Amino acid sequence: MTEPKPKRSSNRNTELGDRACFCGDCGWARRFYPGVVEPPVQCPACAGTIISACPACGEDILSIMSVECDVCEAPLRDPEVNGVRIHRPKRLPMARASQAAPEVEATSRTGMGRHEPGETC
Repeated sequence: MTEPKPKRSSNRNTELGDRACFCGDCGWARRFYPGVVEPPVQCPACAGTIISACPACGEDILSIMSVECDVCEAPLRDPEVNGVRIHRPKRLPMARASQAAPEVEATSRTGMGRHEPGETC
């Protein structure tokens, strides 16, 4: 018999720190607790500058994968480090069924739009 899996925290960010910092040069990154453990001033890997807040508006960085500020959308760093994309593109919101075009719904219900055998498109 296997043991039940332990419950995951509802907010995983609190386990490793609720703020993020990274090196804009080499990509080194860590999570931290502000006021408890502060980020280093220089990158331990390359001695580059550590970014822990948006240079434009001062907003704290919440994700290690951030390439732009969540508040003012100012760029925080290049979206590529050492030839590897570090952030996936933003996704467009999915459409709801109620937002679908009425003619599309009508066609799918009535079977219109289907071709008869031998008929060309």
